[in-house]
Amino acid sequence: MEKEKLAQLAEEERVKLETAKREQNEKDMEQMKQIGWKPCPMRCKAGGGVKNDDECDHMTCHCGFEFCWQCGVERKITLVHDNRWHKPSCKYWTPYDSVQEEPKYNKDCPACVKLGRCCDYPADDGYPESYMVEYFMNR
Repeated sequence: MEKEKLAQLAEEERVKLETAKREQNEKDMEQMKQIGWKPCPMRCKAGGGVKNDDECDHMTCHCGFEFCWQCGVERKITLVHDNRWHKPSCKYWTPYDSVQEEPKYNKDCPACVKLGRCCDYPADDGYPESYMVEYFMNR
């Protein structure tokens, strides 16, 4: 009986601590959103950053990854292809059917090189919100 009671108390304490951690993470995430923080799309330990409204949307994380501040796409990809490679939710995205040129393999595109063929257009994956949830909930 005593073991069962101790196990129950331990479980209650574990749930209480997990709840407090989750609530603190949610609070921290909301504060970071309010100051304009976004995580690095590479999910690195450097974290990400904040930019001023008057700065351009080309960002470089402390880890060295260069990306679009609006959608998180790797900058090299959009530079060697075109704005169809921004995510559809991005203000820089160009609709696929508005460009007559077919997508093609580019040796200077890291995604093309990795795949060995022309890389796909990136899908909307909820950046930055989905990345923020992952960042704060997994720390």
